[in-house]
Amino acid sequence: MDTKLPDNQNTLTPDINAAKFQPQPGSTANQPPPSPPPEPELTPQPSTVVLPEETDGLPFWFYVLFTLVAATFFFVTFLLLKTFIEGRNQNNSLVPTSISENAEVIEPSLTPTPVDQYLESLNTLSESDEISAIETDLNATDTTQLDADLQQLNTLANPETF
Repeated sequence: MDTKLPDNQNTLTPDINAAKFQPQPGSTANQPPPSPPPEPELTPQPSTVVLPEETDGLPFWFYVLFTLVAATFFFVTFLLLKTFIEGRNQNNSLVPTSISENAEVIEPSLTPTPVDQYLESLNTLSESDEISAIETDLNATDTTQLDADLQQLNTLANPETF
């Protein structure tokens, strides 16, 4: 397929041996390709970098703050230790080191607790699991006193219902 291009159109054919593109014979493209615009030269601008002054140590305010905190810590520690030591000495003074001859020694005694005979009778049950023994325990239990106390509690809790 052979196509013919008009004369005003530039076609390039590669020349493999020369590694360049050559215009076809008879074309009007004998002009070199345009060159890129020249790059502007960059002149180094002076730059200003601000650096803090070099110091040999920490600022003065840090030393003052550190001294105040340390002094407060030691003062509070001193007060706590003093209170602790005085507290020990006061506790030791309350405990007698020796018993004087005139001191009366009181020995603790057991105080008998009152015993309710009715409650004691309720606590005496047989240890048998047989039905007849359980029935005997139920029949021997007198609940009339408990019923009267329960009626009295209900009256006190709900006075308008009775």
